[in-house]
Amino acid sequence: AEIKTHCHGKIVSTEEKELVLPFSTLFPTAEYITRAGWTQDGKYAWAILLDRSQQRLQLVLLPPALFIPVPENEEQRLEFAKALPENVQPFIIYEEVSDLWINVHDLFYPFLQEIGRA
Repeated sequence: AEIKTHCHGKIVSTEEKELVLPFSTLFPTAEYITRAGWTQDGKYAWAILLDRSQQRLQLVLLPPALFIPVPENEEQRLEFAKALPENVQPFIIYEEVSDLWINVHDLFYPFLQEIGRA
């Protein structure tokens, strides 16, 4: 859901949202969402995904624009999808593949990146 607040933090509106495409279409090998959250700057949702055998791990970033209002019908879904800019897509920023089971942990922490600073 998208939640909007006024300057004092009081909720003024909410809107149910979902991914523009089914999760299985965006990430066909993913079976489990093991961790998820928002980057500190709020620009992306992130998720750690595992396949069924737990031998492929993906760390993905999801721009908020990928989430659309829950459509009333398929025609409305197509309208929302067509309105989405072509450059809005999920990003797989890390992928690990192993012959062994991958152990997921809570050590992931997204740091803010400041453009132009070395």
